[in-house]
Amino acid sequence: MCQGNKNSSALYFKSIEGTGKSTFTDFLREHVMGRELAIKSTSLPLKNGYNKGLCGKALVVMEELATNKFEWEQINSTFKDLITDNETVVTLG
Repeated sequence: MCQGNKNSSALYFKSIEGTGKSTFTDFLREHVMGRELAIKSTSLPLKNGYNKGLCGKALVVMEELATNKFEWEQINSTFKDLITDNETVVTLG
């Protein structure tokens, strides 16, 4: 990621609220990558398909991704495609 190459994997942190899941990614965004190359988002681009804001980012942090099976099923295939595909269609919104 720091060399500008696309990764084909993702980290998914899951635990109870207040355990510091965001500490690592906040550090990467603020002190390693910078705000030009990193963005903090919600799962909305996965749900509605408008993903222009993620374009050109080396690090995308998605807070509160999914909390139940129904929500996860809605975004799972989109999330997988963004991670593993060599090309991504950018949808303006």
